[in-house]
Amino acid sequence: MSAVEFKGNVDSQTNEVIGGWIVDPANPARMFDVDLYLDGARRGRVKAGFPRDDVRNQGLGSGCNGFYFTLPPAEREGRLNVEVREAESQHLVGKPLVFARTPSPKFAGLSRTEALAMVKRPLLGVGGDAITFRGNVITLTGVYLPPNGDPFAYDVLGEDGVSFQVHRPVHDKGTLEYFWFWPNAQWATWRIEINLGLTRHRGTAYRFAFRPKGDDGAGNEEVLCVPKDLSLWQHLPSGDAMNRVQLYDLPESSPLRAATHCRPIADLAEKHLGKLGNLRVLDWGCGWGRLTRTFAASDTFGEIWGIDIDHDNLAWARANIPAARFVKVPLYPPTELPANHFDLVYAVSVMTHLTRDAQAKWLAEIRRVLRPGGFAILTFHGPTALAFGSAFLSERTVMNFKRNGFDDGTECPHLDSIIGAGYYKNTYQSHDDVRAHWGKHLEVVETLEAGVSMQDAAVLMKSPS
Repeated sequence: MSAVEFKGNVDSQTNEVIGGWIVDPANPARMFDVDLYLDGARRGRVKAGFPRDDVRNQGLGSGCNGFYFTLPPAEREGRLNVEVREAESQHLVGKPLVFARTPSPKFAGLSRTEALAMVKRPLLGVGGDAITFRGNVITLTGVYLPPNGDPFAYDVLGEDGVSFQVHRPVHDKGTLEYFWFWPNAQWATWRIEINLGLTRHRGTAYRFAFRPKGDDGAGNEEVLCVPKDLSLWQHLPSGDAMNRVQLYDLPESSPLRAATHCRPIADLAEKHLGKLGNLRVLDWGCGWGRLTRTFAASDTFGEIWGIDIDHDNLAWARANIPAARFVKVPLYPPTELPANHFDLVYAVSVMTHLTRDAQAKWLAEIRRVLRPGGFAILTFHGPTALAFGSAFLSERTVMNFKRNGFDDGTECPHLDSIIGAGYYKNTYQSHDDVRAHWGKHLEVVETLEAGVSMQDAAVLMKSPS
């Protein structure tokens, strides 16, 4: 039998997705590459390794011989000619299809093409069921947006001594709620199983790098950090208190998210400030100490403070994170923090909820408390976050962002419950807006797409003189 002999079919179609299967009868475990042709033009390639239990139940293949293509968005009604071909031989898989399409849906006025263009790199995330323990196995579950819709187009790299298996793609329609615009988003879920009995690993955390194939790790690599200290999963604040810091923060996922979010902050601090151990650091908007606790447990910094407006969460942090100092601050500065004191101020998801006026007031205060030559790392809702939240935003917000690079008019009801309506917003701003307005207070050294999870990040410096 030649290498290109196969059986297959295109057996599912919707307005947005084409699916089917292809198997080598002589080698059921083989995974073919298949090409999608639309109106005679090649429009994509994926590996046919998606789960198809129904094919295996027919005595065909291994059960991982399916393929799915997300079609380009349709701008208008029309007919589409579809062919799927085995990549090596270019022989047809099944019969050509001709079917009518209706215009693809838009959210907040954004087409799928426009939303996709806002996300410059694949995103890594973990959900509420991010970690489970059974026997000698730790199971991790999360999402990594497949490059070009192909969940086999990236590698998951573990550290030496870690015995693990990666299972992907895992089907989950829930990812479409946010990532409606990403090709094959319903297949973006992955599962990693760590066999502790076979693992011989040193260090405080397991680290897994998600890297698109062909990437050298300098650009699009995302890193998942899994703390080995089980005490991070015990004695946590109430669910309401956790959600005030990060919406949908859950005991199962919180330590993973915290460790994963701390890593890029530490990397940026080391890049701009050098050795970390003796730095004086301020966690602005610390909440219950989600990130503060992670940094304090690892002795990353020499001195760490946390500030917030939330009395209850600060009380919990003082009682449970003795290595850090916590201070309550008002809604607007001034504060009683010492001037010219901190080497680093970082804030994750604080500027994302402040009006233009509040941002300016707090930037002036950050400048006051930083020592000359000190740095601030502040996240903001840039184009990545706008695309991520587009299914829940208004067209007005998107238009303001496109036109002005800024919108602070979206209410934030889950935070309004803390202090009353009006102060907190869901604020979106472009990199140019950050450079123009934040640059009035501190030098904007760099801005990063998806610098901390789906939020972009700005690195700012106080003048040394």
